[in-house]
Amino acid sequence: MSMNNAGHLGLKLRSFYEDVEAQNFSKVLSIFAENVEYLRGPKILLGKKEVDEFYRSQRDLDGKHTIEHLVVVENEAFVIARFVGYHAHTPIDIRFADYFVFDKNDKVVRRESFSSRDFL
Repeated sequence: MSMNNAGHLGLKLRSFYEDVEAQNFSKVLSIFAENVEYLRGPKILLGKKEVDEFYRSQRDLDGKHTIEHLVVVENEAFVIARFVGYHAHTPIDIRFADYFVFDKNDKVVRRESFSSRDFL
């Protein structure tokens, strides 16, 4: 993978977190492949439809993501970040890590999220 493509994927992920904050679900979903697997704590979301349902009706978070580290290696990306905001109207401040795998079309086929809190 070229440095140019690594930069492209990095920008794509930065935009992704901004779109999540703005609740721009069509843009949020555009990053995912149809057959995506999203592991989020004990939840396993299979396919773009389940990811869509999660973002539209189950994710009860509102706030700001701050990316501390973002590394792209070939078709994988690693993010360490902080989220400050609200979970179910309760203030939170957590650190989290995301792992992404991209397909040949730069769509996410796997995402795993790890958090310093149990509610993920």
